[in-house]
Amino acid sequence: MHFHANYVSTSVFGEGDYYQAMFEAEQDTNDPDSPYLLIRRQFEDPDDNWCYIERRPQAAAAERSCLPPR
Repeated sequence: MHFHANYVSTSVFGEGDYYQAMFEAEQDTNDPDSPYLLIRRQFEDPDDNWCYIERRPQAAAAERSCLPPR
């Protein structure tokens, strides 16, 4: 998937336990076909370096390792 992210935002939740980065083609749109990439990572509990990834097109949520393969 390739798209140009015109808008990038970051968020912190739970007193710094959760971090999120959102890359969007259009800002604050209600268009269900507008592409985006969301990456979320929690640091509250050890979880083997996994992060949550959500994207559109193919808006399928998944958990992936945040570390490169060895």
